Formats: sequence, structure tokens, C-alpha cells
Amino acid sequence: MSDSSKTKKSHRKSSSRERDAKRRQKSLEEARRRYEFIVNTSREFMSLINAKYRYVAANAAYCKALGMDRDEIIDRSVSEIWGEDLFENVIRTHLDRCFAGHEVNYVYPFRFASLGDRVLDVTYYPYRDRAGRVTHAVVVSRDVTAGKKQEEELLFLKKAVETMQLGVTISDAEGKVIYTNPADARMHGYSVDELIGSEVNLFAPAEFRRKRSAKDLSGLSSWTREGYNVRKNNSLFPVQLMSDVVKKSDGMPIGIVTTCEDITARKKAEEQIMTQIRRFGILRRIDTAILSSLDLRVILGTVLDHIVDHLNVHAAAVMTLNPHTLMLEHTINRGFSSKQVNNLSFRLGQGLAGQVALGCRSLHIPNLFEHFDVSDMPAHIREERFCFYFGVPLIVKGQVKGTLEIFHREPISTGEGWVEFMESLTDQTAIAIDNTALFQDLQHSNIEIAEAYDPSASRTLPSAWP
Repeated sequence: MSDSSKTKKSHRKSSSRERDAKRRQKSLEEARRRYEFIVNTSREFMSLINAKYRYVAANAAYCKALGMDRDEIIDRSVSEIWGEDLFENVIRTHLDRCFAGHEVNYVYPFRFASLGDRVLDVTYYPYRDRAGRVTHAVVVSRDVTAGKKQEEELLFLKKAVETMQLGVTISDAEGKVIYTNPADARMHGYSVDELIGSEVNLFAPAEFRRKRSAKDLSGLSSWTREGYNVRKNNSLFPVQLMSDVVKKSDGMPIGIVTTCEDITARKKAEEQIMTQIRRFGILRRIDTAILSSLDLRVILGTVLDHIVDHLNVHAAAVMTLNPHTLMLEHTINRGFSSKQVNNLSFRLGQGLAGQVALGCRSLHIPNLFEHFDVSDMPAHIREERFCFYFGVPLIVKGQVKGTLEIFHREPISTGEGWVEFMESLTDQTAIAIDNTALFQDLQHSNIEIAEAYDPSASRTLPSAWP
């Protein structure tokens, strides 16, 4: 081969290598531009820091957040950008771990010139050279301020729900408990862990338990009801429930949030109010009976009928004090099966009624069988098998007019309202007895006056006493 041929061939190889080098350079340049485009269009803050803690690169988002041009950042130290205190106390420790070969992540609040205070999720990635040495730290930071705020709000909400006295339970569309607060668990006698994953309908009495399907929930939004829930020990208690169906944007139900309030105290208060209303009605009817009649048996019969019906006791009796003999004499009763009680009479201090009258105070014996030996128990009480006794003196203007006694064959729980009602009844009963006695005395006086003027005008006094 001639020298000229060799020269031409050498030129062709050289030109080919140059073209390949240009293509590689062009490819590298294109790849570099692509990476720059990706980095600079990212909303995350990216930078490259060398082992001397100086910036080597920074993307557009980072520059914009700092309010600085890229030239103002490159080759400046981290401490110059963020301040010596923040660098020494926070940033340097994490960078040193990165330069030691570790991927580092932390969350910290930073103050930017253009953005103000922001919470960043910062990650340092170790960058290695061909020999495997860490020469730089690649810094990628995400602004998580909004997420952190939401996280704090959710934490606050969770703490609020967990510390509130109202029960809250969340169940999925299949009726499984996915969350319950301590109040709801405690209200039903469970621990929170016991309830997670269980059927939410275990709170309902067995006869009312049913499983709702997603189809059932699709037609519901929210509803309120009162009823009874069942505790772990199977005891029932009244509750007010408010449920809201949680749906996705397409309307598909994904669960139910139910609040539960134990309304035992409220129901008890309502019952007490209704009881008071009924008692006021009874007192009004007794007042009407007193005003509309001077027949003591009618008035006392009305009193005893209301006592037996309203207080739900087995028997009641009134004994009146004869002012001449000072003996307590049986006047009227309700609920006794034996006729022996009709003939009862006691001296003051004798028997239970005599003790009540003499002491001028009420006598409450919750269990007569514990108070007396059977042989010492009054015959009319023993025969009737009475267990409970409550006796009240009937007093008007400081004078005893008789006694009102209540009997029951089982123990009774008497509260303050019960005793107050009895005191009101006894006041009215005593007034009725006194009014009748006054009317009888007036009749006697009228007859005596009439006889004084006309001895033939004597009349028979119609007695109001039994």
C-alpha cells in the first residue's frame, strides 16, 4: 500500500473518531440539559454541597425560596446561607453523618427570605467518586409545612376525641370497628384493644342486632335515636346515638361515625321530674277532696288510695287520736287482708303507731324481720308478712292528731323525694283530720246554743268520725 493510501485511511479513522466524540459530547450535553431541566423544574429544593460545606449546585426552586440568584449561592458556605447557629447546632451534624457514608433524613423548621417559616423534610444522599469516596452531599428538601400542620391538627383532633367524655366509634362499611375512643370503650366495659376489629353491633341488645350492608348505607346520611346499649357484662343502659355515614366523592359509603352518650343521669332526672309532677297532681287532688268533703273517711280513703297506687306499696293505714281517751284508734286502711286491723287501738308509746305518735317523729324500719323476733312481732304485721314499715305522725299546730303508716312485703329504697312526698301527704292528712274535728266541734256548739234557747230543738249530731 502506498503512503498516500495509508494517509487517506488514517484521516478517515481520525474523522470517524472525531464524529464519535462529537456525538458523545452532544449526547452528554443533551443528557446534562435534561437533568438540569428535571432538577430546575422540580418543586423540591435541591442542592449539592462539598466536603468543605460549600454549595456546588442549587436548583431554581431552592434559589427562589432563598430569594437569591444561583451565583449568590454557589461557592458560599452553608453557614453563610443559614447562619452559624443553625449550621453548628443542626445542619453540620447531619452533613457529617452523610459524609461518613449514611443517608440522612430529618424534619426541621427553616426561615426563608421569600417563603417565611417553612417546615422541611430534608434528606442527604452521599455522592461518591469513582474510587468510592464520599465527596459531596446531595440535598433534597420537601416543603411539608401544610402536611405538618394537618398532622398537628389531626393529632389535636385525636387527642380531643380521646379525652372527651362522649363516646366515639368509627366502623367500616362492613360493620367492623376501626376506631373507638376510650370513653366509648369504658362506657361499655371494654378496653379499646378489645373493640378494634369486632362487630360494632355488639353494643346493641341481641334482639336488635343486624348487619348493615353498603347498599343499606347508601341511602342514609345521618340519624339520631335513643335506645339501650349493652355492656360487656350484659347490663343495659340508656343512650343517645348520633350516626353519620362517611362517603367517598362518588357517593360510595366507606364507614359510619357514631357518637354515644350515656343518658342514665338524664333519664333519671326526667323520671324524677315526672314523679314530681305526678306527686303534685296527687296533692292537688287530695286538696280538692279536702275542700269538697267533710266526710273524714272519704278524705282519708282518697289519701290512702293515692299512697298505695303511686308509691306502689302493699298496704297503708291511718290511726286517729281520740282526744278524750288519748288512745290511737284504727280509722281506715288499704291493702290489709285481715279484718283484725279494724279493731286495733294503742296507747301513746304502745306499738309502732304509739311510738310514732309519742315521739312526734317518723319511724322507718327497712326490715321488720330483722327488727323483731317473730314471736315479738305485732300480730297484724306478722300475719300479713310485712317486711317494710314507715310511720309518720299527723301533727297540726303542735298537736298530734294521729299516725299514717305504710307497709310493704319487700324492702323499699326510700330517697329524699319519697320522704318529702310523705311529709306533704301527712301535712294534708293532719289538716283534714283537724278540719273535720273543728267542724264537729262547731256542730256541737250550735246544738248547745239552740238547746239553751229551745230545749226541744235538740238534734242528733251527724258524726264525721268513723
